[in-house]
Amino acid sequence: RVNAPNALRAQADGILELGATTEPSPLAAGQPANVFVSVSDLAPVLGATVSARFGSAANVTLRDNGAAPDRAANDGVYAGTLNVPPTGDSVVLTAQASAPGSRSETRTFTLP
Repeated sequence: RVNAPNALRAQADGILELGATTEPSPLAAGQPANVFVSVSDLAPVLGATVSARFGSAANVTLRDNGAAPDRAANDGVYAGTLNVPPTGDSVVLTAQASAPGSRSETRTFTLP
């Protein structure tokens, strides 16, 4: 006998999923850019520790507190301002996230 409601119930798996966007897009070499990293595990993850960097630059802590450049507090989208490297046709953004009860995740994005 199949329990259909239980068969269709999804649960978080403890593996963080990361997505990233920037403003402006495309990025302008040598200029600051706002970076937005979404952190989820089936649902938005709140209270995560999130950082990002362009290339080999130092990591910058991203915040989900509603203060600019973050648009809304506690929505699982973490934001910060990073300086875009002065040269190159594309830029590699590396984002890292960790949260209690979840496996830490690092993901790279190649941006124009």
